Amino acid sequence: MTFWRAMLVAFAGAALLAWKPAYAACLEGDCCKNGICIDVSYPNESIIHVRLETGIGGITHYNIQHHSTGQFEVGANVAHFELAVWPPGSVTVFAVQACRRGKGIFERSACSKWADFREISGGKLPEVTTPPSSAETTSPKPIRRLGKSASAQSGQATAAPVRKLGKLNDAVAVANAPPAPPPEEFVSVLLPTDVYDAPGGGGRKTGMLQRGTQQVKLVEPCIDHWCRLAWPAGAGWVWSGPGHESLKLP
Repeated sequence: MTFWRAMLVAFAGAALLAWKPAYAACLEGDCCKNGICIDVSYPNESIIHVRLETGIGGITHYNIQHHSTGQFEVGANVAHFELAVWPPGSVTVFAVQACRRGKGIFERSACSKWADFREISGGKLPEVTTPPSSAETTSPKPIRRLGKSASAQSGQATAAPVRKLGKLNDAVAVANAPPAPPPEEFVSVLLPTDVYDAPGGGGRKTGMLQRGTQQVKLVEPCIDHWCRLAWPAGAGWVWSGPGHESLKLP
């Protein structure tokens, strides 16, 4: 390190302790590093505009480094530059150093240490969100039920209670009940009579129904004096009509 560079670095440190910039607005709050301060504005979502100021005396220019442009130089009398940040809203890092150009062939240029700054186009760093815990995702808060208002707030439908109205409800229940089977009808056997497997006189004789047989049921209404009967020992068709009334019907 040359004498002049060492002097410039030492002077930069001392100046930084005593110097307060006229402006210093930047994204992260740390606007001053290594004796160089920046003031940043955001013309649009993909451009950042940077103004430079330093308490180091005698500088002639600033060196700036950025990945999109490489290293370039800005005069001390200009002291501002713009950077394109792509894609819009992304974070970018650039570095600045203050320099004094050497005079003649025997004096080399001297520069301060690089100051690294982090900015984002649009002027708002992305927020870091904490994912919800497993307890929050799997354990919903209980809902307090406060009658109708709580049911409405919770979005859950509550079935209204059924009011029983005495005889009216009983009548509805009876109306909706399935029809009862017809009562069984029984006949009395007055005379012994032949039993056939079909009505009309053309059927085959299958037996004899004796007088006084019990539990003889009329299966269906009689047609032309032919009656279909059933009893514990058998079943069939029996004729009961004028001249031979063998049955007493209900």
